[in-house]
Amino acid sequence: MKVTIDEKVMVASDAIFMKDKKYHFLEVDNTQTLSENKLKIERYKEFMKTDQFQSSLCTSLHSTVAVNKIRMKRFTEMCDGLPVQDYLIDDSK
Repeated sequence: MKVTIDEKVMVASDAIFMKDKKYHFLEVDNTQTLSENKLKIERYKEFMKTDQFQSSLCTSLHSTVAVNKIRMKRFTEMCDGLPVQDYLIDDSK
């Protein structure tokens, strides 16, 4: 799902869902490199500073990390400053 501002793609999340009248972004981290994820996270940080983010009542970026806890820790560190909740896929079983 792509979110655009002024015809510029700000973020392209794996999924967006609404819960309690607020949008949540889902990122599934299972195929991209950490450097690709870092670029994507920087776009989320830019997006959060915009009026579009504020008016859309977004509350969090959810990430599901498929590989292991070390990768999840790195992802969480990159997300510093973002409202993020991390989960391992094994946690959902």
